[in-house]
Amino acid sequence: MQPRSVPRTANWQKQGCFVAYWIKLNYERSTYVIDLDRVTAFCYTPNAKVSFSLLDGNTTIVVTQQSDPESYQHMLDYVEKRTGFSLP
Repeated sequence: MQPRSVPRTANWQKQGCFVAYWIKLNYERSTYVIDLDRVTAFCYTPNAKVSFSLLDGNTTIVVTQQSDPESYQHMLDYVEKRTGFSLP
């Protein structure tokens, strides 16, 4: 199996019998490629911040509408699609 690059924007990728939702974002001078299906909880605060912890439990990613509007919107869309809950 050849490795493939992940696009900048979120993308549904078929993998066998399930669909994964991957995003690529920059946070604190590091680049992360994250399968949002593996995130167990998202936190939304009224000042337009969305945060989540990576599986290691030691890293919390905070994305704001101002710092990364594209990833921010992808995460809001993902939460709505997967849960039916709309975040402001």
